Amino acid sequence: MYKSLTDEQEERWEKYKNRARSWSQTKQYMTCPYQFLLSRIVRAPEMRGAWLEQGVAVHAVIEEYEKSERSLTDSQARSMYQDRYSSMINASLAVTSDPDMWFSSGPYRGLPQDIERRYRVGADQVSAYLEWSRNSNETKILHNFVELRFVLDLDGVEVLGFIDQVVNHVKKGPGVRDIKTGQKPTEHGQLELYALAVKELHDVEAEWGDYWLGKTGKTSRSIPLDTGPSQRSHFVEWFAKMDAGVKAGDFLPKPGDACERCPVQLSCAYRAGS
Repeated sequence: MYKSLTDEQEERWEKYKNRARSWSQTKQYMTCPYQFLLSRIVRAPEMRGAWLEQGVAVHAVIEEYEKSERSLTDSQARSMYQDRYSSMINASLAVTSDPDMWFSSGPYRGLPQDIERRYRVGADQVSAYLEWSRNSNETKILHNFVELRFVLDLDGVEVLGFIDQVVNHVKKGPGVRDIKTGQKPTEHGQLELYALAVKELHDVEAEWGDYWLGKTGKTSRSIPLDTGPSQRSHFVEWFAKMDAGVKAGDFLPKPGDACERCPVQLSCAYRAGS
């Protein structure tokens, strides 16, 4: 395991014992508790990926566009993305200027190639969203639910999250939508958590979900979602296991395929292939 924690790290761990859980936090812990420890409590130096800044900036512009009742022009939206992305990248470079600490993406070296490429790619994804929204009339935002914050009590464990969009389809009714600027997820637990949250907190039955995909400029096929008792029990068990593990200090490493994209891999003695 890890060497003894400093006083500052111990204090950080104490705070994590009692804070609300999130999907990303719990997913990271379940993938590898030791990664969770290094990243969130030890705060070891992390490798960067320009896809993170791209994703956050695209989300921010789409949120602004929808909250403006789609009044932003393409030029305004692209400029907004480029300003947000550049600001975030510059802040990241101020902390991490070593090229070896930036993930590459396919043939594109992280620094500078992938950083420069995503300045254009993200702006193009924003334009694609605006074009898609003008040509798609089947779904509308429901109750202005954009970046909808929720705190869900799962049998004593508070789960905090933000839902990109809750939408209403003319035939299928309410659904939850997640904006993805990278690959389409292969499992859809996050959408089911979102559907459970809107059901319990807003009395909205979202029986389906989908993704708006930046790589294609359109939505994925609809995904049937289960918010019944068995699915709720699954989430209760999943978040409770993570919550108990963090409180108990169970941070055992789980080396495997995930090590390849682990942001704290350079600080880990247990990573696969080391």
